[in-house]
Amino acid sequence: MAKVKSITAVPVEVGGVRQYGAEPYVGIFLSTSPGLVIRDYDLVKKILYKDTEYFASRIMAFDEHSEPVAFHSLFALSSERWKLARSGLTRGFTSAKLKKYVEDMLHVAKMLQSRLSEESRRESIAEDLSWAFTVDTLNKILFGVQGTAMQNPKDDLLNLTKELYRTDLWRTISKFLLFSAPQIYSLLHMKAFPPKMMDKIREATLAMVKTKGMDATNFIGLLRELRERDLCSEEERPFRFDGDQLAAQVFAFVLAGTDTLSAAMTYALYELAKNQDYQEILRNEVQNILPRGIDDINYDKLKSMKYLNMIIMETLRLHPSFPFVDRKCTKDYVLPGTDCKIEKGVIVFIPMWGLHKDPKYWERPEEFYPEHFSDIKAAATKPYLPFSEGPRTCIGMRLVLLEMGVFLTSLVSNWRWRLPQDAPEPQCDPLTYTNIPKQPTKIIFKALKKE
Repeated sequence: MAKVKSITAVPVEVGGVRQYGAEPYVGIFLSTSPGLVIRDYDLVKKILYKDTEYFASRIMAFDEHSEPVAFHSLFALSSERWKLARSGLTRGFTSAKLKKYVEDMLHVAKMLQSRLSEESRRESIAEDLSWAFTVDTLNKILFGVQGTAMQNPKDDLLNLTKELYRTDLWRTISKFLLFSAPQIYSLLHMKAFPPKMMDKIREATLAMVKTKGMDATNFIGLLRELRERDLCSEEERPFRFDGDQLAAQVFAFVLAGTDTLSAAMTYALYELAKNQDYQEILRNEVQNILPRGIDDINYDKLKSMKYLNMIIMETLRLHPSFPFVDRKCTKDYVLPGTDCKIEKGVIVFIPMWGLHKDPKYWERPEEFYPEHFSDIKAAATKPYLPFSEGPRTCIGMRLVLLEMGVFLTSLVSNWRWRLPQDAPEPQCDPLTYTNIPKQPTKIIFKALKKE
């Protein structure tokens, strides 16, 4: 058994290091809780695909009474409640909806150009640009309103998301215990997210779903329909779209659609600034398919750009938002082909950082190398888990890929960017459990000359 000091150390100390050789799994202790890190991709596929009935739960230990919004969010739900919530929310991510969302992003992309015109030839902070982009996109997709984060640092949703993700020692301890010692987390009535911010999300969500005459094409419109359906139903069900259970889905959307997505965009900007050849190849592809730049962007053209998608997928391979995927064993299970019995209640970790950089699977594991995804069928046989896998694959996966696509194409068609001299390599913030750069990532943009 390995003793792990922090939750983010799991993939570093166990999942990706060499001293364990070819061991397919390694036992660990997090605080006083035993766990198992699965390092073999064949076993990973068994857990996430074939034998999901044994791993239908996650590690989350939110308390229904003290943290009701977090408790009912899609990523924290398990079993039948998760199925009911997921089946309803899936309607918000159909191809027709995604095409509409891409149209919503174009206004944000144009605001991004305006902001860069003001900052051109001086250092921009990549995180500020990407976070403002995600917040204004959220405002439009979620609530159907034009956001102001790109121009206004005091934008309400911008500040709310910043506060949700703000890190300090107490929050770090809370999140560590949430994952490593959930019993202690519950016993001490700890809270991973600030109660005032959670109350704001709840109040705003419930007010908007009860307001008649609002745009029905946005995510709030879908939640309104689901609420009305459930209120009219007399069927007994363990999950209903109302109250905290309704607000929780907006919270999940906000949480997944800002900080981690912003970080992925930031890493993409960094890697393309560092690797100018890749940036130029991408620019050529975008200019060929989108001769009028932003005005030509649409859902189908984004999907058709092979090199753009190679860039995005490689960014998420090298810089996944989370260090691991977790599952809680819900009934005793024997790992296939082994004598290892996983007892009910044991937490299983699947180390993304380790598997994504394992030379057993990847040719140049530590490099940013988009050619990893030139043959998509071959890449599909390798461990690639930025959105997890199996039935619990991230419901917003396609939206994330499209949003990154709009962000990058709108930039590469109008700007060339580079790193400042002696720019440091981004380092993960040790106070967070997500892969967020600790220091600001500085980028210098220069407008392309128009022919």
